[in-house]
Amino acid sequence: MRGLRRAVAGTLLLGAGLAWFVHERAPATRLAHARDLVFERRIPAAAAAYEALAVTLDPVDDREAWVEAHVRLGELRQLELDDPRGAAEVYRRLVATAPEAEASWIARERLADLARNRLNDTDEAVAQWQALALSGRPNADRFAYRLARAHFAARDWEAAREACRALAARSPAGRWTGRALLLLGSSFEIEGRYDEAIAAFEDVEARFPGTEPAARARYQIGQVQAARRDWESAQASLLQALEVHPDPWRVQADLARVRRHLAELRRMRPLARAEALSR
Repeated sequence: MRGLRRAVAGTLLLGAGLAWFVHERAPATRLAHARDLVFERRIPAAAAAYEALAVTLDPVDDREAWVEAHVRLGELRQLELDDPRGAAEVYRRLVATAPEAEASWIARERLADLARNRLNDTDEAVAQWQALALSGRPNADRFAYRLARAHFAARDWEAAREACRALAARSPAGRWTGRALLLLGSSFEIEGRYDEAIAAFEDVEARFPGTEPAARARYQIGQVQAARRDWESAQASLLQALEVHPDPWRVQADLARVRRHLAELRRMRPLARAEALSR
């Protein structure tokens, strides 16, 4: 009987010990421990603790803790351990498993920046900016503009123009729309499609009169006119842009160049006229 009581008591003690162990290893406790390690600047240990949480927690049953573990692990790898590939891996896992979580949208932003600036992976950056641009969330227009710029930098003119037009259609008077339409005009300018470039820049002036985008648009019109060697029109456009352009020194430098060409043209006109008459 005494042996039985001892066995029962041992079983109860073991059960109590297991219950204590499970309680102490609960997600909230493990997260708190990982946070403490960060506070103590034991960064590798903190990263290991968050990694263990990310791997062992259930993304459904322990969703909140699972998401936090991924967010913190990604931050540590990105900002403290200088491990962009490891951080990107964590952010991808978070986005793939919980795509609609608030933290996943932030992870998309970070993943796009890592892909663009650290991993030389423009395709992934474009994919994340595309998702953010179409999300309907605050700052979606900013990511739509980044998407357009990425296509522009890759010299994919049609994709850049499509992204610019989509942004302008969605937010006709938005903060980023003027920049996008300037980018649209520049894409035509680079290709030598001057009529379309001027039309695009004039659209910026019409949409945003008296603003910095309008001044930049008028400056670009002057640049296009100079490329066409229409010096008089270029001079008029640059003078108009000079009034409100944020970089007046740049405008003045181009204006001086245009005026030199215009002076040379005016000097040559009488000579050309006299030569024509002498024939």
